[in-house]
Amino acid sequence: MVAATVVAVGATVAGAVPAQAATTTVAFNCRTVENGTWVPINGHKRLYDVTAPAAVAPGEVFEIVIDPAPTTTNATYLKAMKDVTTVYQLGGGAHPLSIRLTGGSNIGTAPTWAVLYGGRLTVTTPGPIIGGQTYDLPTVTVKLIAPNKGTVTSAPGGTSFSDLGFHFQRQVVGDDAWGPGQCYPDPTQLVTFTTTAVRRV
Repeated sequence: MVAATVVAVGATVAGAVPAQAATTTVAFNCRTVENGTWVPINGHKRLYDVTAPAAVAPGEVFEIVIDPAPTTTNATYLKAMKDVTTVYQLGGGAHPLSIRLTGGSNIGTAPTWAVLYGGRLTVTTPGPIIGGQTYDLPTVTVKLIAPNKGTVTSAPGGTSFSDLGFHFQRQVVGDDAWGPGQCYPDPTQLVTFTTTAVRRV
C-alpha cells in the first residue's frame, strides 16, 4: 500500500517514449437517497486529463498523471459535499513507488489523501465543498516501475453500486442531513485513460 505522504522525486526516465496526454469524458451511473428512497442522478459526467508515456522499457521508472477537470455544483440543489472519493484502476502489474497530490481549489481545508493497493487507486477529499462553486480536485501523479513485459493501463475504477468508482456525502438545500451520492462508470460507455506498452525502446 502506497500513501500520498510518500513524495515522488525526479522525473520520468529519459528512455521512455514521450508522454501522451488525453482528455477523457467518463459517463457515470449515479444515485442518491431522497425521502428514504434511492433515486437516480441522470447524466452525470466527469472529465479527466491523463498523461502517460506511450512506451517504456522493462524496469523503467515512469509516471501516470491524472488531472480531474474543474466541476461546478448546482447551488439550487446542493448545499455542500464532503468525503468526495474517486477510484482509478491501474492495470498491467507495474510496481508503485509513490503518489503525489498537487493543486486543487475550493475543496475545503482538510488534506486530500490517496491509497494505492492491488492496482486500485483511491483518492479522497474530505471537504467540505460548498454548493454553487467551481471546485478542482487535486492532480494525482503515480510513479511506477514498469514490469518485464505487457501493457500498463489506467482507467476509471468501479463496476457497480457495490463497487463504486465515485462517491460522496451531500447536503441538499433545505435539509441539514447528510446523504450518500454513489456512482460507477456506465458499462455501456467504458473508457481507458492511458495505455503504456512495455518494450525495448
